[in-house]
Amino acid sequence: MRGYKFLRADMRSGAGDEPPWETGGKREIPTDRIKDIRICEYGYHASPTLWDALQYAPGPIACLVEADKAVQTQNDKWVSASLTVIKAVNVERELRLFATDCAERALCIYERKHPGDDRPRKAVEAARDFARGWITKKALAAARDAAWAAARDAARDTARDTARDTAWDAAWAAAWAAAWAAARDAAWAAALDAAWAAARDAAWTAARDAARAAAWAAARDTALDAAWAAARASEAKWQREHFDEMFGGVFK
Repeated sequence: MRGYKFLRADMRSGAGDEPPWETGGKREIPTDRIKDIRICEYGYHASPTLWDALQYAPGPIACLVEADKAVQTQNDKWVSASLTVIKAVNVERELRLFATDCAERALCIYERKHPGDDRPRKAVEAARDFARGWITKKALAAARDAAWAAARDAARDTARDTARDTAWDAAWAAAWAAAWAAARDAAWAAALDAAWAAARDAAWTAARDAARAAAWAAARDTALDAAWAAARASEAKWQREHFDEMFGGVFK
């Protein structure tokens, strides 16, 4: 059976102390340890889709793998007694771009509250330029610092405001929560930089603080709950479709 997993840049797994994987190399659990195989605990893990594998990614190496059979399975991964890496591709650039695409969709939350402040948007743009090799780490760090400053300013401003437009704020906050989840899971430590700073510390802080007093309390209301769920579902659908479009040809 075939599946997918991610490895760190050095071709090592995210857990354990095994040596780096090699393309074509097969590994097997010792016969006397097969009884100890448990999903999330012991054995060789993989996922049925690359999207599922992304949720557990420790690094940028996307792998197409093969196992004799699964010992245990759950919705988004399985564990086996053996595993072979058929193909491995470094998709760091693509993951950075995916993260910035997700973060960019949430910028309107911040910009609606702070028109004219383009620091978070510039940070996202810098993250995208860095992924493409157009700017240096120094320039990326400068954009990141500006986004942090924007986040601090936004926190002070929203603390003085009253929460309004409850349903609107809640729906956008829900959309942002989904976007942030994708950005967080796609952009691990290597891709934090400006994308995280722009999204987490600007847009999310602004949306959360603006909606907290009314939207969080009103979340018990059926209509508001429906708006929240619909926004999350819509954003999650877009993320999955965009991911499949970007990564569908990775192993071709």
